[in-house]
Amino acid sequence: MSNRRAGRTLRGNFLGSASRLGLAKAKIVFLPIVAGAAFAWGIGFDAEPARAAAGVCAPDASGTAAATGPIESCSGDFATGISYPGAVGTAGSFEVDLNSVTNVADGGVIVSSGGAVNLTVTQFATAGNISNLSGNGIDVTNFGANIAITTVGATLRLRESVSMASNCSLQAAATLRSMPRATSGAEWAVRARALSDRSRATPGNVSITTAANTVVIGNGLTALVGSNVAIYASAADGNADGVAGSVTVTLGNFTAVTLTNAANGAGISADTFGDTGNVNVTLGNGATITLNDGTANDASGIYAVAQDTGNLLTGNVAVALNSSVANHTTITVTGDNNSAITARSEGGGNVTVNTGVNNKLVVNGDTSFGVIATGLSTGAVNVTTGIGSDITVNAGDGAGAIYGFSAGIYAFDGGGNIDVTANGAVAVFGFNAGNLTAPTYGIFAQTFGGGNVSVTATGGVTSQWGLGIGAFSVDGNIAVTSVGPITAATYGIVAESSGTGNVTVTNSGNISQPVFGIYADTANGNLYVNNSGNISVTTKGINAFSTANGAVTVFGNMTTTTVGNITSFNNPNILVSAGTK
Repeated sequence: MSNRRAGRTLRGNFLGSASRLGLAKAKIVFLPIVAGAAFAWGIGFDAEPARAAAGVCAPDASGTAAATGPIESCSGDFATGISYPGAVGTAGSFEVDLNSVTNVADGGVIVSSGGAVNLTVTQFATAGNISNLSGNGIDVTNFGANIAITTVGATLRLRESVSMASNCSLQAAATLRSMPRATSGAEWAVRARALSDRSRATPGNVSITTAANTVVIGNGLTALVGSNVAIYASAADGNADGVAGSVTVTLGNFTAVTLTNAANGAGISADTFGDTGNVNVTLGNGATITLNDGTANDASGIYAVAQDTGNLLTGNVAVALNSSVANHTTITVTGDNNSAITARSEGGGNVTVNTGVNNKLVVNGDTSFGVIATGLSTGAVNVTTGIGSDITVNAGDGAGAIYGFSAGIYAFDGGGNIDVTANGAVAVFGFNAGNLTAPTYGIFAQTFGGGNVSVTATGGVTSQWGLGIGAFSVDGNIAVTSVGPITAATYGIVAESSGTGNVTVTNSGNISQPVFGIYADTANGNLYVNNSGNISVTTKGINAFSTANGAVTVFGNMTTTTVGNITSFNNPNILVSAGTK
């Protein structure tokens, strides 16, 4: 997981500067450490169920090397596991059917092929238990072919479950739990890894899917600030040709993911490493991710990243929370310097985050974030929150802050367009410890180059120690529309173009208690402000100006004055100017 640690560092570097990251190591994808109700947490196991008949597999016995199958049917109890090393299969396929297995006491299920043989391990009818006291629960390995693993309703007891292939898939409806280990700096409840064979050009795709009501429990290692992850999926370019597979993680309805000891970790971590390969993370209705024991530091509920190889080429990144019938808290993260969702493209891929309806995000701790959505090249960044999908970032005690601020939604692009639509409320509270105050941003959107910025907020925005809504560009246009109330400390709305971009601000909600209500300016473009809401501030209600004599129009529903190319419906609380700053 050293690659992920580097990726997390990039977030820190990026939030403080424009520094970039080159990653050289192939990433991993994971499938599951699992334990159900019969698992005595971190100590041992409860008594096993009554034994059925001794385990038998046919046509080839368990342990047969170079088995041809093509379908090995296993049944009964297995005291020392099921294994098929170096399977050759028939017509390019080999399958192990576990549907009649009642118990695997130790040793797990280990299937491997040294070549391009499609491997399948299935357990979709009978919920037999699979355990491995010292290794992988289900371990399937091949090169240049596909892997499919299906488990339904079983209890998997193991330290680590690995799927490693060109293409691999896990579908799980079991209770998944990881055992803490004193010798590892990383821990995964569900792990799937796809590495393409260096001798082949075939990229590896990774898919992890949980059925409805799945429970995934991960336990990291507090002593080592490693990459502690409940579900980890990764696809890498294994032969240095720039082609990487895609990664998909889908949580079924009401799936519950919990990670304790989450330092530098994530509930879900999904990434690709290469010029191609998309990352998609989807949560079903009522699904939850919880990192709530207070140990999370620089952690994310969801961490979805498309990493480049240094040439700014990547696939797209998409995080979607399907709308929920009942309003609930979908992601909770407690610690410092955390985020509910981090989605990043290190190249030209697009980044999309959509929280759907009735999915709240709650983050507790110093300098933390609800949503971080970043593109480091020219791809578009889009963030949408639905009605009832409120974002709340609560203050910590000021002792553990790393970054310079906290934000509800932080959207950044190296040159592409940014579109933020917040239909839910956004509230950010920062710490104030003595003379040390961390600024807060409700919604912050910034792009460089010719990228445009659009921010629409229909829910309320609260920023305890700073800016309510900020939109910034260079030569791109800016459009800010605010309907809900804004409560802020410094600025209600700031919209700034430092180049030729035009700036438009439309506000119909009330703005209360900042120093400036609306602050809008452009260096060489035109500016338009239309306010119909009540603004109550300490210094200036509206400050609008164009440095290079561009047209400035302000409607404040007050008295009328005309000066040159400035049209203003104003009162003394509105300052309008052009040709000077």
